[in-house]
Amino acid sequence: MSYTPVGNEITTTNTTAVTVASAPASGAQRVVAENSINIYNADSASATVVINKDVGGTVYPIERELVPTKRTMVNGQRIVLDSTNETVTVALEANITTTAVVIVPAFGNNA
Repeated sequence: MSYTPVGNEITTTNTTAVTVASAPASGAQRVVAENSINIYNADSASATVVINKDVGGTVYPIERELVPTKRTMVNGQRIVLDSTNETVTVALEANITTTAVVIVPAFGNNA
């Protein structure tokens, strides 16, 4: 099985979840490897960040970390999406006011 790496940079300043890995196509699989989601806190205050797996609207927290200012959180778990209703999202536990948190995911698609 081979994987094609994909990803895009995303920013957020609030508690609304942002999708960092969308659902795979029917019959396909998407793998978010360990150490492949980098979340940089550029704000002047610490931010609590949560990485979630959303399965058809039910949210399962995967990782939660308090990220100090000017520091990076890196996911430590592999996340497999194998259904068209599964996504990986990132949310902050509280809004931040100054500078957005930058999320840089990289994941692979089953080819």
